[in-house]
Amino acid sequence: MKTLILVADEHEIMRSGIVSALGSYKDFEIVAETDNGSDVLFLYREYRPALVTLDISLPGMNGLEVARELRMEDPEVKIMILTMQLNENLLVQALKAGARGYIIKNAERNILVDGAKAVSRGRTYFNEPVLKIMADYYVSQHVLDDPSLKSAHDFGLTGRELEILHMIVESNTSQDIANSLYISLRTVETHRSNIMQKLGLKNSAALVRFAIENGIITPPRQVV
Repeated sequence: MKTLILVADEHEIMRSGIVSALGSYKDFEIVAETDNGSDVLFLYREYRPALVTLDISLPGMNGLEVARELRMEDPEVKIMILTMQLNENLLVQALKAGARGYIIKNAERNILVDGAKAVSRGRTYFNEPVLKIMADYYVSQHVLDDPSLKSAHDFGLTGRELEILHMIVESNTSQDIANSLYISLRTVETHRSNIMQKLGLKNSAALVRFAIENGIITPPRQVV
């Protein structure tokens, strides 16, 4: 059975490109397209697509407003943002509105297809420029402003390695970390290996003990 997709984009040329890219994949069917945000909810009710792609700059209702309305209509709706706009504030708003994918429009065709596959199946998908914004935001919010973590740089750890070290000490598995940071499991394992090599350690238990004993991070609080 084909995956039904609704495409909403203000610009006709861009919308045609998206329809062409996604429509070229044999398991996708574009059931509707529109250039106006106000039309999306009506089209969604009519076709019940497995995926809705939204530009942020839509007339009538912008993409973020549409995403919120769709979530109220159907909490299980799968939304992927396709836009030329990328900044920290818009990304955070899009995620809060319920988007599970965020792709910059200049991405290659295979990126659009891979994103549509992932989001329509309930997973998340972000292309490389978006991942960088997410990583920078996470570090600024959870790492760089915490004085207890500053000394980690004395051990030669990068910001990403410090971020992952903190999550390891909080008892997150490599898969948990990969899911939280929107990176691959292999990337997490590579960072984990680099951290242990830099600190001269052999296993995760020694890693956690070293991080706490040397004040790189504080141990998680115990619930009593």
